Amino acid sequence: DNGKETHWKHKVCGTRTTITSAAKIACRNVGAHRCTSTCYDKNFMDCKWSCSQHKHTYKKAEKKYATSSLVKGCAALNDWAFSGKITMEKARLINQALRAIADQV
Repeated sequence: DNGKETHWKHKVCGTRTTITSAAKIACRNVGAHRCTSTCYDKNFMDCKWSCSQHKHTYKKAEKKYATSSLVKGCAALNDWAFSGKITMEKARLINQALRAIADQV
């Protein structure tokens, strides 16, 4: 929300997460030998998040903020794609994820 890029980390194991094209938040530790049983893929809207508005307090995604967040995500995606910061293939995958998040809302 503050305009800075961030990298999400799974609080349980400290491993960075990724988002799938189906809008699942995936711990990169899933399937690894060091992963705990609490690491599994979840729908974006079912996850708890810590953001600049409530630091160190994890809350579920709220639908009332989802639309503006999706618009900001789309704008960032366009900036990255047009500037060449990401490939068109990555842009397509992120676009699929944003559409899937919109479907969850």
